[in-house]
Amino acid sequence: MRRNLDAKYFTIFRDIVSKIKRGTIAVGDKVPSENDLIKKYGVSNTTARKALLELEMRGWARRIKGRGTFALDKRENCRLIRSISTYTAIKGNFADNLRRDGYKSGAKVFKRTIQDSPNVLIGGMNYTMDSPAMEFHALRYADDMLFKDEVKYINLALCPNVGEIEDIDPSINTYKLNYAIDISQIKRSLTASIMPAGDKFFNNSAPQPIFNLNGVMLTSGGQVVEIEVSRYLASKYEFTIDTSAK
Repeated sequence: MRRNLDAKYFTIFRDIVSKIKRGTIAVGDKVPSENDLIKKYGVSNTTARKALLELEMRGWARRIKGRGTFALDKRENCRLIRSISTYTAIKGNFADNLRRDGYKSGAKVFKRTIQDSPNVLIGGMNYTMDSPAMEFHALRYADDMLFKDEVKYINLALCPNVGEIEDIDPSINTYKLNYAIDISQIKRSLTASIMPAGDKFFNNSAPQPIFNLNGVMLTSGGQVVEIEVSRYLASKYEFTIDTSAK
């Protein structure tokens, strides 16, 4: 389920998370009650209840029946849950997804070059971009924690000025609004492997399990808009697949 990041309850959620991170609300302490939130923010009981539910759903607090809701530090065992199968779940970009979990998104961009006809293998099928692409390589952070080593190739024929963007974190909405491109298909494959110690980017002292995600975004005419080849720390991610009966 996608949540409105500008809704009042989400503003309250982010405010409380910020206080937990700063220690203003200590781990183990009670967070403000529903009545407290109503008085402080001037909101309805429904909005206050949704803010507390969001805290619990996102792992920043735990409700104990008859006692109240108590703060947790999600960063001690930080783990993000991501769906890779539904269009709605992957409509937003990395930064939007982190905001929903109460984190500040950060990026270190260290490579931006033009590549001819990049390709990716997904499900035994090779997808090749029919034009030069902007290769964008970045490390993605949640607060100060490194989560993802990301490489994306973006079609320069379809997105001619994309290289001028300071931090390329595109989404389906980005392509729609900036370039009038309708993404009709998204294909992804997910594999697991062990990353040796001393990786150039993660700088890990011991071997670490990682997820390798290959992805491609296609127009209705079959043109490749974006190719992604990224690595995710398995200790920080849980991927889900959502299915529904037709």
